[in-house]
Amino acid sequence: MLDNTSLISVAILNKNIDYIVLQNLHDTLATQFKYFEILLINPNFVHLESKKTNVVCSSKSSSPPPPQKDLLLHLEPNLPDSENRTLSNLRIISARMLSEEVKYLVFLQNCIGDYILFMDLEQNSIQDSQTMLTQARLYDVVVGSRITKHQGIIDKFFSYIFYKLISMCGSMSIKHSYSEFCVFNRKTIHYLLNQDESIKLLSLVQFDESFSKYEHRFIPLKKSNKKFLQSLNLGIDIIFQGSHRLLRAASILSIFVAFFNLVYGIYIFLSFMFRSHIEGGWTSSSMYMAGMNFCLFLVLCIMSEYIRSILLHVKKHNLYDIVDEKSSLDLDFKELNVRDK
Repeated sequence: MLDNTSLISVAILNKNIDYIVLQNLHDTLATQFKYFEILLINPNFVHLESKKTNVVCSSKSSSPPPPQKDLLLHLEPNLPDSENRTLSNLRIISARMLSEEVKYLVFLQNCIGDYILFMDLEQNSIQDSQTMLTQARLYDVVVGSRITKHQGIIDKFFSYIFYKLISMCGSMSIKHSYSEFCVFNRKTIHYLLNQDESIKLLSLVQFDESFSKYEHRFIPLKKSNKKFLQSLNLGIDIIFQGSHRLLRAASILSIFVAFFNLVYGIYIFLSFMFRSHIEGGWTSSSMYMAGMNFCLFLVLCIMSEYIRSILLHVKKHNLYDIVDEKSSLDLDFKELNVRDK
């Protein structure tokens, strides 16, 4: 278990939040940790029937969701405890024009904990979050690995194609069972904040060997609420923005097409020189088209390689990451850098 003095930040990923489940999560954290915070971004509190798998500290409650107009009054910590009781250590962040990738950055920049837990209250159980927080003291990254994914045949097919394209187009080696359910320590948080690339999905973040990782196997409570078109657009963005191999493939294809047009131009010239029966205008029109295609695809090849080199130089990656340093230096400098004349 984590030290009692450690500060735990819990980032809630889903927008529609069942207030009863949030109360259960708060009670669980309050019994185990002295310092904790729960981060919410643009929450929409609803009052749904709680699932038994997500109830830890109390049975089904009948407390209504908090009022939408004035959350600050409802979150006043000095109010008496009752059925409509308040929750302490809740931080609600209001933001406009918030995309999925920016949401992760907002959580990482605004958390004050030594550890941050990302979880979806609709898909992840509080029991699993307890287990992952227990392992967080021993590892830099604790990631939730799904034993089964609640997907249909079409979703499974496109998911398989997506991970295959990622492995082919990029250098990433991602397990399809990884999820957004994960715990990061402060070292990992600093690493993610120093990266120039935006975080599309937490499950796709790559860590080098200096980070210790633990996989916690769990079963999601329900199917993801993401729509098919939303997942498709996200997959296209990840494949095209996260890989430079597509530009290299485009340059290779362009140089092959340019070489083919060059060979075809030589064939046209030899046909004009050695064949006596050629239709009028065929030589000039064919040479014109072959020459134009050769120049066009050659320019495309040069441009794609130029853009690829620019993108590689623009990205700032740490060449190394200092994990620890021990020293027993005992230096006594007698010669000063600055001398009085």
